[in-house]
Amino acid sequence: MALKLASEVRSTGIVGEYWRIVQDCRNYDRNETVVDLALYANGTARIAGKLPISARHIVIPGIVSGERAEIYCAIKAMSSTRVEVDTNGQEIPIVVPGEFATAENC
Repeated sequence: MALKLASEVRSTGIVGEYWRIVQDCRNYDRNETVVDLALYANGTARIAGKLPISARHIVIPGIVSGERAEIYCAIKAMSSTRVEVDTNGQEIPIVVPGEFATAENC
């Protein structure tokens, strides 16, 4: 299993689409799940043993139980919150979908 999401590598024009978990760790002291993802050009390149073209280190709040499928779901579900101020000076929390929210499972 992996996530399919086209991503450009550091403004180089090189694009990969196959994100695969290469390592995961549950840190019970910090109550987080730490994941390293590798980006490949595509699934065929990964299966052929090609090297990843980029990588991403992700920290998921909380302990994700279960197998890799649950971790992929947790990565897709991640979001962040930013605060905007309306015309009356009231703070409004805005939930922003995470980078992988629109990724397809593959």
